Amino acid sequence: MSCLEDKPEPWNLRFKPGDLKEDEIPSTLREGLILTNNWYTRLQSYVEGVFSTVARDAAFLVKDGRIVKAVRGLRITGSLHGLLSSVEYSTDRYYQIKWWEVEVPVVAPYIIARRIYVSKPM
Repeated sequence: MSCLEDKPEPWNLRFKPGDLKEDEIPSTLREGLILTNNWYTRLQSYVEGVFSTVARDAAFLVKDGRIVKAVRGLRITGSLHGLLSSVEYSTDRYYQIKWWEVEVPVVAPYIIARRIYVSKPM
């Protein structure tokens, strides 16, 4: 039986907490961006999990393991598979994330993921 013949079933993803402390994120990241929140996530392909989302609230540029400045106007694109396969670290505790448009909160650690595509309008 192929997966197309199976009935849909509810499921969820779970990350086990890692060893990373929240204050160790910049030094562990070394170079990159810390994105604290995203909004307006849209799927371009439900089958492939290709998405686009906008960084909201705080986003910070990290160089040499230190936060050097805040950045604005970022768009994040990628695929769910690409995002999940690029996770290198997760924090040692979970955080409850709830929005006005989501009835059931997400419970997840912060993660460090590589190879995430970010663009900024000129």
